Order: sequence, then structure tokens, then C-alpha cells
Amino acid sequence: KELSVLIRAEMIAATLIPLILNIIWTPAIGLLTGNKYGSVNQHTFLILSFCIPFQYIINIIWSAHFAKDRLKTILRITAVTFCIVLAGDLLFIPLYGSTGAALVFLAAMIVEYFNYMRSSGLSKIKETWLSLLTCLLAAVISGFTAIYFLEDTPGRLVLAISLFFLLVLATRQLQITDIQFVHQLVRKKKSLA
Repeated sequence: KELSVLIRAEMIAATLIPLILNIIWTPAIGLLTGNKYGSVNQHTFLILSFCIPFQYIINIIWSAHFAKDRLKTILRITAVTFCIVLAGDLLFIPLYGSTGAALVFLAAMIVEYFNYMRSSGLSKIKETWLSLLTCLLAAVISGFTAIYFLEDTPGRLVLAISLFFLLVLATRQLQITDIQFVHQLVRKKKSLA
């Protein structure tokens, strides 16, 4: 239960934060850089945002492997990921620039995620794949809906965040019992200290 709540909470954070950042990216970065880097890098930032949820799950499984002294497995998976990034960058950066590098990195993260899932008993916990997929879809639907229907950034933020939380509640990625469980866990840890 604790691990399931942790994974669902991390997936909500790993998709909500990039959702917000993607909505404010162009106006905020444009303002900070005199309109030099906001819209130019918007697609690259969007692609890299898809890497974040995969990285969160990879970090959990990596930590479990490290705790079990499965360094050979970690090294093998890291080497495969390195080879994908190296070969992909050599091929795609000359053709597509930073967007190509971002696509290669996303592909490498997805392959690394699947390699860690194959090598871990944590893959039996459905949240390691279901929460990732559900929260990612909720963020994509929320973001594209907000951008399609509204022009102003504050309106987009309100609509996207509201729709995101409706979707994660409807799909039971966020549950009232989770909040109660975390509250009880924190209270128990305080009483032990």
C-alpha cells in the first residue's frame, strides 16, 4: 500500500509539474529572454517533459536494485541507455537539431523504463505502469484541451489543472483514502520520534 501510494503521488507530481510548465513556457521564458528562447524551444521542452514520469519510475526501481546490490543489472541497463543516446544523437542531431536530441532521449528513457521493469519484481505492482500511463494521458488531455479552447495563459492554467485533477480523481489515481493514509503515516512517524 505504501509503495502504491508513493508511485501514484509521484506520477501525479511528475505529470502535473510539466503540464504547468508547458503551459507557461512560451510566455514566461519569452519574457525572461526577450523572446529569444520561449517559442523556439517549446517543442523540445514538450518532448523532454514526457521523459519525467519515466524517470520517476526508473529512480524507484534503480533504488530497489541498488539496495539489493544488483549493480551488474544497473550497469547493463545504463550501458544500453548510453548506446541508444550516443547512436541516436550522432544520427538525429545533424538532421533535427535539439528536437532530434530530445526525441532520442525520450526513446532512451522509454527503453530504460522497460528494461528496469523487466528486471524488477516491482513490475508486479500495477501502479508502476498503470499510474504512469493514466497520469500521462490525463496531463496530455488537460494540456491540449486548455490550449485548444483558451488563448490566455492564466485561463489555460486554471482549466488544465482543474481538468487534470478531475481526471486523476475519476481514474482513482488520487483517492481520499490516500490522503488519510499519508496523514496517519506521518502521525505514526511523529509519535515514534
